[in-house]
Amino acid sequence: MDELDRICGYKNKPIHIVIIKEKRAWLESIANWALRCDWFSSWDDVLTNMPKLEADYSSYVSFWQKMEVANPDRVWVISFKSLMDNQLDLIEGLQARNLGAPKSAEVFRVSEVPMSPAVRNKQISMHQIDSYFEARSDNLM
Repeated sequence: MDELDRICGYKNKPIHIVIIKEKRAWLESIANWALRCDWFSSWDDVLTNMPKLEADYSSYVSFWQKMEVANPDRVWVISFKSLMDNQLDLIEGLQARNLGAPKSAEVFRVSEVPMSPAVRNKQISMHQIDSYFEARSDNLM
């Protein structure tokens, strides 16, 4: 962690709270983001690159999970879905790590973030992501 903090210019040994989406939801989000940003030209182009996107996701999640195991006092990996289902998990986690936390989960209600407005044109649907996995021989989600 010290090396990562040094590379990033972080001082005073910060706590890293890493929020991770489940794989299918992340793939839907990144595919739509990639099309909006012209990383890919079409759904076919996304499909061609899907193994690379999956590998990127797996590497990211694996890295932070290993960092959490090695540095439980400095890294906390939490599921985005669990936060949306129960914001009390976040409050309890913050309190357990002595990071301070509001008394109410209402503070953590987020309807959208600037780069992902709630009302946006999704070119790729979760149905398409599910169809991609169903078509694979290994069917790993």
